[in-house]
Amino acid sequence: MTGQNWSSTGIARSRLEFTIDKSYNKQQCVCTATHHGIVFDEEALQFNVIYPPAGSVVLSPPRAYTSITGKIVTLYWQVEEGNPLATLSWQCKGSPRTGQNRTNAGIARSRLQLTIDKSYHRQQCVCTAKHQASPNGVYGTESVQFNVIYPPSGPMWMIPSDRKTVQSNAIETIDCQVKGGNPLATISWRCKGSPEIGKNLIKKDVSSSRLEITIDKSYHQQQCVCTASHQAVSKRVFGQKSVEFNVIYGPFIRLNQSEVVLEGESLTRTCSAYGNPKPTTFWYHDGNALGTKKTLQFLSIDRQDAGNYTCIATATHDNLSLSSSKALNIIVQYGPDVDLSITNATENRTNLRLNCTANGVPTNYTYRWIHKIGSTVIRDSFDHVTNLGSMSTLTIPTVSLQDMGMYICEVENGIPGRNGQIVQTGQGFMSVTGCTFFSDMEHFRLKPIK
Repeated sequence: MTGQNWSSTGIARSRLEFTIDKSYNKQQCVCTATHHGIVFDEEALQFNVIYPPAGSVVLSPPRAYTSITGKIVTLYWQVEEGNPLATLSWQCKGSPRTGQNRTNAGIARSRLQLTIDKSYHRQQCVCTAKHQASPNGVYGTESVQFNVIYPPSGPMWMIPSDRKTVQSNAIETIDCQVKGGNPLATISWRCKGSPEIGKNLIKKDVSSSRLEITIDKSYHQQQCVCTASHQAVSKRVFGQKSVEFNVIYGPFIRLNQSEVVLEGESLTRTCSAYGNPKPTTFWYHDGNALGTKKTLQFLSIDRQDAGNYTCIATATHDNLSLSSSKALNIIVQYGPDVDLSITNATENRTNLRLNCTANGVPTNYTYRWIHKIGSTVIRDSFDHVTNLGSMSTLTIPTVSLQDMGMYICEVENGIPGRNGQIVQTGQGFMSVTGCTFFSDMEHFRLKPIK
């Protein structure tokens, strides 16, 4: 380097001016005095240059950080270079904090451990790097702001809760809410063990939900449960509230609509009903109450017992009357009673009708006609028989002497009669006038069927 040299009064002088930067740190400037090419003396000056850090300020985690309350968070902060190295300090929530500072390989480092609670939410930790060579003595600052996940602070409540009496088919409104927390709690519903969807609302620092349901008897002694969930609590469940319903509903009767029974058999049927409150049951028949017993019993049922019976179930709650009814149709099956209508006739009468009427259950009858004289069967097959439901008509186109005799109508419907027989009969004798009647078969000379 070239200095400004001059001499005065026997003294040689030199002046050197230069700008100091960090490259001069721990370097020397040497002044050498020579005389006729010979080094007379040397003096050296070594510099200790004060200069600010040159590296960037690094903070980890940077800027914004989300943490669950109760978690231990470690903040790291470092600044490279500078002479001397920067001095690092911490401030959290506006108050000084002491970190663990150390230097290594030209880097100033600091480490700060914090146990995060909800008081850190939306608060900052600021790290400041100070250096005497920086303006105002501050080289730089970095900060991290916390988003703290913390559970609700307020109690959880639900209206209605515990137990409520309600009438069936009523619309019930249930409100549930919980205060505080970041984020606010998530509210969900389950009724009768199945998920339900409520209307969720958020207002300031309160999470709330409203559930509207139509109550029916299936809710009786069942619960609706409100659950507040939050990620900052164990198993994510902050709390639960529930209401159990006491549902008032009318009687439901268990009864078949019809019963089919053979005449003479026994039959027992119970008028059974359930409801809340517990109902009382009894029987009606033809508008008349059959006592107060809930059991209808026939030891040996008769055809006269057939018909419609009504099971009545009643209950009361406060001033509310509840009732229901269900009909039972008892069908008594029996073999047919047979009535044979025969009119005496004159010879040559035309279109004489013999009518056989059956009365039994069921009414699907099978008819058979027989014509006899004494014990001799004259005929058991006829061309002019008309069967219409409960009546069979045998028509004789032109009455002759040979048509006189005993007529038998056999009827069956598959059910035995009171005599225990499947086939029931009706019979009658038809006289034919206009000729002489011989009781002796040899004189009458009618030809029996072969």
